[in-house]
Amino acid sequence: MTENDNTQKQEKKAKIGFFNSAGPKKQKNNLDLSYTDIAEPKETYAPEKNTGKEILPKSKSTISASAAANAARKTLRLPNDVYYEFSALLELSDFAYSYELLAELVEDGIEKRCEEDPDFARTFRAVAERIKMTDQRKMARKRRK
Repeated sequence: MTENDNTQKQEKKAKIGFFNSAGPKKQKNNLDLSYTDIAEPKETYAPEKNTGKEILPKSKSTISASAAANAARKTLRLPNDVYYEFSALLELSDFAYSYELLAELVEDGIEKRCEEDPDFARTFRAVAERIKMTDQRKMARKRRK
């Protein structure tokens, strides 16, 4: 190795490195920050076009709005096929939310079973109340801990 080769290697080492200020200079930011006019809209907003239109259709749910907003949430784990069928049914129905459709399906099921067995409604309400009380006891235990 000659002296010339050594000096070239040392110069190369001096240029390499993260904190080396001798490296290539960074270019300044070339953003255009000058004022540009705001484009005019093609059509201005006319509120009379939207009067009388409902954004979401009103549902036929038996659950009041305040009760639905304050209700505790629960999770149902469904197999994929059942979920896809339920989603398709929800999309084709007049309901906007899954709990509304589910409430309607439960009511239809109760009515159908009541036609077969007149005592079913009483039994159903008792079992539903028992499940509700059990869940409330669990929640109270969790809150105490």
